[in-house]
Order: sequence, then structure tokens, then C-alpha cells
Amino acid sequence: MLLNPVTDTKDGGYGGTKRFGGDAERSRSCSVPDRMTAKMSPAIIFYATADQTVPYASSVAFKDKFVRGSNHGEAGRAADVKTREAVVVFLPVWGWWTAEPPALRNELIVG
Repeated sequence: MLLNPVTDTKDGGYGGTKRFGGDAERSRSCSVPDRMTAKMSPAIIFYATADQTVPYASSVAFKDKFVRGSNHGEAGRAADVKTREAVVVFLPVWGWWTAEPPALRNELIVG
């Protein structure tokens, strides 16, 4: 589960090289989208459009790349359905979502 994650640490993302003492290589090496593998584990990503720290555009770009890398064929689709069903149970238990499960299922459709 990722809550407003800082994913892009390059100049167009969060802070850029100034956060890394002017070291552009270090900034790039810490940038998650540039290090993502072809296959990614399931995750829940929460981000806000009004976030003043993490640019919304970098969150959307990360989500788009993540979704493209999360396609594991038929087994992946089955795992995705199972994950979404588990989220419908998990989030309300912690008070993180108050919608009834059918509405939550619709909200979870991404990509």
C-alpha cells in the first residue's frame, strides 16, 4: 500500500537534484519509475490531486507505468480480481473506506 508515494525523484518530480546535493545521477538512481521491472507485485496506490509535495502528474505517470508492468496474463488477471476482493474487506475494517462493497468495487477499477 502506497500513500502519496514519492516515486519520481528527478527534476520533474519531487525535488530533483537539489534534494540530492546536486547529484543528478543519485537523483535518477532513486527514481522508482526508472527502476521498475517488467513484472510488478500488486499494490494499492493512494495519491491526491492537491498534494503540494508530490506532483500529481508524477503519481499518474507512475500509476500508468505500474499498471502496464502488472499484466501477468490470465494468472495475473485472476490475482487482480482476488486482490480487489480482499481490498473490499480490508479497507472498511480499518475505517479507510466507508462505501458499501459494490460501490467500492466500482471505485477500484483503474487503468
